[in-house]
Amino acid sequence: MKLFYLTKTQKALRGGAARSAAEGRGRRLSRTRKATLILAIIFTLTMSSTAAFATETVGASQSITVSFRLIGDTVHGLTEAPGYCEWIPTQQVMLTGKDQYYVYDAFVKAVADAEMTASGAENNYVKSITKGTVTLGEFDNGSHYSGWKYFVNGVYAPVGLGEQVIRNGDIVVWHYINDYLTEDDVWAEAWKAANPAIPTLQGIELKSPPTKTSYKAGEKLNLKGLVVTAHYSSGATAEVTFATPPHFGTSLANGTVLNTEGVIPVTVTYQGKITTFDITVAEAAAGGGGGGGAGGDGSGGTSESAPSGSGGGTSESVPSGSGGSGGGSTSGGTTPVPDSATGDWKKQSDGTWKYVVDGAVATGWQQIDGKWYYLDKNKKTEGAMKTGWQQVGGKWYYLDKNKKTEGVMKTGWQQIGGKWYYLDKNKKFEGVMKTGWVKDGGSWYLLSGSGQMLTGWQKSGKTWYYFGASGKMLTGTQKIGGKTYTFSSGGAWIA
Repeated sequence: MKLFYLTKTQKALRGGAARSAAEGRGRRLSRTRKATLILAIIFTLTMSSTAAFATETVGASQSITVSFRLIGDTVHGLTEAPGYCEWIPTQQVMLTGKDQYYVYDAFVKAVADAEMTASGAENNYVKSITKGTVTLGEFDNGSHYSGWKYFVNGVYAPVGLGEQVIRNGDIVVWHYINDYLTEDDVWAEAWKAANPAIPTLQGIELKSPPTKTSYKAGEKLNLKGLVVTAHYSSGATAEVTFATPPHFGTSLANGTVLNTEGVIPVTVTYQGKITTFDITVAEAAAGGGGGGGAGGDGSGGTSESAPSGSGGGTSESVPSGSGGSGGGSTSGGTTPVPDSATGDWKKQSDGTWKYVVDGAVATGWQQIDGKWYYLDKNKKTEGAMKTGWQQVGGKWYYLDKNKKTEGVMKTGWQQIGGKWYYLDKNKKFEGVMKTGWVKDGGSWYLLSGSGQMLTGWQKSGKTWYYFGASGKMLTGTQKIGGKTYTFSSGGAWIA
């Protein structure tokens, strides 16, 4: 069963192995005993709502009414059984004045109406709730596994309260949980037993993809026209259409700049259910500026080559060591070999290298012996061979610092400063540091905004994914931290 805010799942997974013996002793209530306690609470306090369940086509609305209930507990640490009790009885909450509502809207109104206070809701995660003199917060009844959760129409939401859309007639239940590892399923079973007639969302399917599904690199994603069909246990269906703000989550947000070429799966998430569609991103049209790349500075994607006659030499390495500027290599390989009769590496008095062609210092991108270098255009250091990270035309490149291949522009996967980066191998954008989604060798990877390869749990858009130690996105059924998770073919976490 899913947690409503995955960050807490991550904390729990990381801390689970270190649970103390005392905490273990405090959790020896059997599953049967917990089920009995929770079922008794739900049946006694009547969880069912009298609100009509709406399955009409989703669209803008001025007001909705939802059922809301909040179940609390005593602060008892690890040594006592749960003392679940009603904090806010089932009531109807009317929300007005907006076109779209979220669990956050119902939560804030219900808590305020009950003259209670809460901490963290504005940051998409409820850390604690105070009723009278009692404040109950995360980890109060367990150092790793206790806290506040919510479900909508009997389904635990996979996102924070500020992201979960609610509709007219929805049933929102908040409750404290002492051990989500053993109680999640019990709460879900109790809900079904107490509400057999309440329709629940069974799944969603794609009715129509966005109007535009084919793009050129650099264009922005447009989700207009996207429609999914929601299927409920009652047999009813509802069409959910794209709107602003969106009624569902997508792994790529509307307006995302598409830089990765190829067929890209986009995951749609609605109330915990998943479906996908594909978009195709092709190479940008020639002459459109593109991403700079080797042989270009980003201004037009055109090569800024050396003067005629400078190429085609027999150099096997770039400058290395402290050799002079002579015309041949020494036994130690410390003198750069000329690229051609009219092109030669010259070491300057300050230790930098310059490439001289027919007496003139070359600048900008230069392809020498089939390898790309960047030679400084700055007047004070004109022609100096650059190394390390360099930003050219708004794009980042990495030029080797290794003495044997000094200055050579790197491509593909590179480990730099202990972090992995992917530098484009596509000729159009060769050498450009990639960010976001990258497909390589048939596998998907996710790179941070600064280009670093990400691993572990990662959220893209409103969808969670998991990336192994190698950075590869996982799909299917996977065991992570001792717990089994299911991911769609597009990598989205399902259960």
